[in-house]
Amino acid sequence: MNAEPVCDRFLVRRLDERADDPASSLVADACGPKPHEGRVIAIRREGPLHDVNIRGLAVSFGDRVLFADHSGTEVQIAGQTHLIVGEDDILAILE
Repeated sequence: MNAEPVCDRFLVRRLDERADDPASSLVADACGPKPHEGRVIAIRREGPLHDVNIRGLAVSFGDRVLFADHSGTEVQIAGQTHLIVGEDDILAILE
């Protein structure tokens, strides 16, 4: 199944930065919420955005991004959990 986000939203696959080190999971959980990383796997391909001015998006397909804890909406697509995140929820593009 393909999914194309609308307006200024992106489909993001969460990158699990804690999977390599079980100890880091304990430390991160004890310190509270922190920003999360993900990879943009789908964007709106064409058409104007919802605001009055037509503008380009700062985020592109394939970008590795940082987003705040509890950002976006989790969705199940083809048996995998993804996030639909608005452009305002993205804190940074990682190089």
